[in-house]
Amino acid sequence: MASASELIDFEKLGALLKRARKAAGYSSVEKYADAINEKTGVGISPTALYKIERGEQEPKIYQIAAFSIVLFGGVYAPEMTAILHDCMCEGWQSLDREHARKTLQSVSGEIVQKVREIEHAKAVLR
Repeated sequence: MASASELIDFEKLGALLKRARKAAGYSSVEKYADAINEKTGVGISPTALYKIERGEQEPKIYQIAAFSIVLFGGVYAPEMTAILHDCMCEGWQSLDREHARKTLQSVSGEIVQKVREIEHAKAVLR
């Protein structure tokens, strides 16, 4: 069984996420971390964001969902799908784009469920 680092180039993923963050107008990870928390309820520290952007820490699936919501307006944003596709191992990249999109979309269902759970917990705490 392949490890996550054999399937996904986390250094490249981090660099692409950093580029997307800056393109979205978040020049500092502090402001980006605040936006993630405000818009999604996902708490993440600036230190964790730095580590993810340098490829030193693997992002959790719900964090990727939160990044997609904040940077691109939704979990299923084609921009995030393209970023994830670009960071996949060669074997996964050889799949046609439609198949890859469907595969990521099925995984995204898990992300949506986690985001809903977070939103529910946030509402209960208010």
